[in-house]
Amino acid sequence: MGIIPKTLVHACAGFIGLAMLAGPAFASSRVALVIGNSVYDHAPALSNPLNDAADVGAALGRIGFAVTRLENADYAAMRRALQEFRRSASAAETAVVFYAGHGIEVSKQNFLVPVDARLLTDGDVEFETVPLDLVMSAVEGASEFRLVVLDACRDNPFLATMKREHGSTRSIGRGLARAEPTGGGTLLAYSAKEGTLALDGKGRNSPYTSALLRYLEEPGLEVVLMFRKVRDAVLQSTGQSQEPFSYSSLSAQSVYLIPPAGKASMSGTTVAAGGSAAGLAVEVEYWKTVNAIADPAIRIAALLDYKAKFPGGVYADLADIQLKALRKRTDATTPEQAASSEAVETGLGLTREDRHRIQRVLAAQGFRPGRPDGLFGRRTRAAIRDWQAARRMKATGFLDADGVKALLASAAESKPEPERRGPAVGERFRDCANCPELVVVPSGSFMMGSSSGEVGRYADEGPVHRVSIAEPFAVGVNEVTFAQWDACRRGGGCTRNPDDWGWGRGRRPVMNVSWEEAQQYVRWLSRKTGKRYRLLTESEWEYVARARTRTARYWGQWEAGQCRHANGADRALERRSQGWKWATVACDDGHVQTAPVGSFSPNGFGLHDVLGNVWEWVEDCWHDGYTGAPGDGRAWTSGGDCSRRVLRGGSWNLEPRDLRSANRFRGTAGYRLNLVGFRVARTLD
Repeated sequence: MGIIPKTLVHACAGFIGLAMLAGPAFASSRVALVIGNSVYDHAPALSNPLNDAADVGAALGRIGFAVTRLENADYAAMRRALQEFRRSASAAETAVVFYAGHGIEVSKQNFLVPVDARLLTDGDVEFETVPLDLVMSAVEGASEFRLVVLDACRDNPFLATMKREHGSTRSIGRGLARAEPTGGGTLLAYSAKEGTLALDGKGRNSPYTSALLRYLEEPGLEVVLMFRKVRDAVLQSTGQSQEPFSYSSLSAQSVYLIPPAGKASMSGTTVAAGGSAAGLAVEVEYWKTVNAIADPAIRIAALLDYKAKFPGGVYADLADIQLKALRKRTDATTPEQAASSEAVETGLGLTREDRHRIQRVLAAQGFRPGRPDGLFGRRTRAAIRDWQAARRMKATGFLDADGVKALLASAAESKPEPERRGPAVGERFRDCANCPELVVVPSGSFMMGSSSGEVGRYADEGPVHRVSIAEPFAVGVNEVTFAQWDACRRGGGCTRNPDDWGWGRGRRPVMNVSWEEAQQYVRWLSRKTGKRYRLLTESEWEYVARARTRTARYWGQWEAGQCRHANGADRALERRSQGWKWATVACDDGHVQTAPVGSFSPNGFGLHDVLGNVWEWVEDCWHDGYTGAPGDGRAWTSGGDCSRRVLRGGSWNLEPRDLRSANRFRGTAGYRLNLVGFRVARTLD
């Protein structure tokens, strides 16, 4: 920490240490310590810090941080809290410390002031305050990112009474001193530039914290840009008299508190945002309302209502995490009690029609029991638990006579319309005029990957393993087109206008789009239709590409000179005077660019262009093989390299050996090329 400097300076309030989004489960990988010091024993009280700390802590909690709060902390409490937080941060990928209160600078070093500090002399600083170095040490164990913000820089309240020790040469500056973070992945932000003062303001929060709260929960806002916006807002609100400033050791990698559409955090969590700014604002306000509910049972119902109102919403992953935790709190059922509850339900003698009616009522009330089939499977049991918790009943997942009576009574009262069954397997449909055409593919299982004898095989295509797809789902008949992308742009959901390279738009597959932008598109479709659109998982993609075949390609062997199955490169590189150039050698009408979707014959599930035309983004993080891969069709987003996502299907420029159902590639989430597009999937209701 170095020698304590010799002179005292100026007090600052509001210290924040934020951390980068990481971690597959926010609650354990994002931790925050929030301290607000307002009532000082030997200095005038500050009006804002307790409010600042409370509001920032609440905002951090809403975006997935596990928050520890400390109010009016003395010297011992602050040091103890930082010591304990250091342990939490060392086990996390994201660490946040927020401090609001007095801070001082002495000979170019910064200190936070506990509420019991007296500071009678400049020599007392090293014994009665908490050095900024200690705070930096508390967050340094976070594996991905540390962010420290000081909204401090108020006038030093001890300056008038503080005595200089004999012979002291300590400098007393104005505001806080510059402090450069050490180590990578750290950002330090001040509410006022080095040597200047921050204002308290006249509202609930300081001008700096007010601006921070304005942007802290904005989806898709990169953290450095966020603090630049905070700076501009503070300058405007203070008439240019207060200018915040930041110092960092960040790399070129973008950092997000809430990532943009489909943006993966460093450990793979995806929280996508899309739709119009107005729609996002409504969702954010709704999410705040949900998180203000204290009663666990009511909150479960509110979270389920959020998921129903905003399918695929910005906070969907956080809602799932909270639901899981709340269900554990509300369900203290022992195995013996569960067995007893199951026996009670069995004794009711429910018919399959009774169960079917119960499932329909649960679905009508937003509890999502799955397809009404008269069978109480895993999803129906979860829906019953949620319904019970919402009614403040014991959440067992099994019904007793009173529960059945209540559900069937509500069915009679609501007189639901006759059930509208979803599209059948093989049926084609659209959810809107400019939505992609979908086809329902059946459930089933298949062997994923390529055998060692497959011509053109790469090592990352194995080991071969069985994958079971439990339920039918819908998938795009074609790759998403430029026309469909342009509709998303007009609707405010897609931000970029991808280059078509002069090949034409309309029915040609959209290209030059990143994985992040593909997520933007499916999020917009979800908002527009109220249905759950998404990218396919990698195993789903291979399942629909194979369409019950086991050959390298769904049509069998590549037939040289016949281009009716896929837009690929049945051609070779030919040396020309200007360099290498693609030249047709076998196909009279061989393509050297994308073709309009549907130009080639479909596979057995009715899908066009699953091989060739453009590579297709899927949901999964990149893994170098399938060891440990899930066998149930889920996206594989744990482990691996989640800064890169999987691409499947090949493109217009690949030779036959690479146009195979098992071939796979990877690209960073921001990767764009005229070889890359995507196809959508939709979970059935």
